[in-house]
Amino acid sequence: MCEESLRKELEAVYNAQMEALEKKDFDAFAVTLYGPAEVGDELRGQFPELAETFLETMPRLAQTTFVAVKTEGDDLAGYYYILQDPHFANVFLTRFLKAGGRWKIVPDSNSFSFEPKRGEDILAKAKQLIETEAILRLERPEPMEMPSGPRGWNEEVRAALDCWAYSYKVAIAINGAPIGFAGGHSYSGILVGVAPGAEPADPAVLHVGENEITVEWSKTEGPPSSGLTVQIRVLPERDAFRLATTERESGKVTATFAVPAAETDELPLVEINGDETQTQ
Repeated sequence: MCEESLRKELEAVYNAQMEALEKKDFDAFAVTLYGPAEVGDELRGQFPELAETFLETMPRLAQTTFVAVKTEGDDLAGYYYILQDPHFANVFLTRFLKAGGRWKIVPDSNSFSFEPKRGEDILAKAKQLIETEAILRLERPEPMEMPSGPRGWNEEVRAALDCWAYSYKVAIAINGAPIGFAGGHSYSGILVGVAPGAEPADPAVLHVGENEITVEWSKTEGPPSSGLTVQIRVLPERDAFRLATTERESGKVTATFAVPAAETDELPLVEINGDETQTQ
């Protein structure tokens, strides 16, 4: 299949997923998503809230600039595109895996940001980064499994973890359980509650009541960065924790935040300035 034809096919799947998110149509969304059937079953009840989170983090292709399509074998494809903001050009990689004769979107997105120089050819720079930056390398996804099984989850407790960590290496743990995000790009993921008697394991890491979070970070070589931000929002939209730092190149913070038992319960926001606070 030629690149242009494959490009249109992948874009059709991406746009179909965006439409499903906008309409809160879980069945249409599931058709476009790569993952085991169990993941679909777990997502169904959470989908209205998850759809809003996905829509906040997934670029509309109409707002981006196409760069290239790369393939590995007949069943793995990478779609590269640029999303620009006032200061940075963000090169994204969305991976597609063919399953059951259909292209499906791997539910993660890698990106690399740079601040363009005056007159720089952004498209040419993006093509160079695709060949040189490890985070933009097209790699086959690991087989997806449920981390602890539905019996280890309390689905009534849900929160969104949002991170902006361009040019930062990051290690995050919640209630002692490491979160599978190492920095280098932006990230949004869903956290759920731990069932009684189960050990915390990403993404089932939350307790009703007090929770402990540890964030350790260090600046890496790379493009200029507007800083590191880590925040937790108890879904649908209640801020529980926010760490932000712009000046300190490395640090470690331990703090506690609350997850309410009901939407009507009071939820204090824990805010930490990482430039002033090394440990809390």
